[in-house]
Amino acid sequence: VVGDDFASPVAKARPPTARAEVLTNRTEPADVALTVNGVRLGKPAFRPGDRKDNGIFAFDVPVSALKRGVNEVALTAPAKGRTAFVDFVLRVDYPNARK
Repeated sequence: VVGDDFASPVAKARPPTARAEVLTNRTEPADVALTVNGVRLGKPAFRPGDRKDNGIFAFDVPVSALKRGVNEVALTAPAKGRTAFVDFVLRVDYPNARK
């Protein structure tokens, strides 16, 4: 659930960025895809997780794909090898206010 109102004066004055991170059991990059509210995101960055048996796929999310309230997120992975999606985080960051 997203609580931010991207049409608010604050969001217009300080346009936010969004990033989704998906923790999986994959230890190497794979053809993992993420769709948010019907918008398929670009290719993710991959980095090893904090354990030797997991990894994190990070996707840039256009704020225009997000809405206030419930957002539909779909994750897909290649049929080759088994992929377990362990955890998901959506970060919305605003730049610092100008003084």
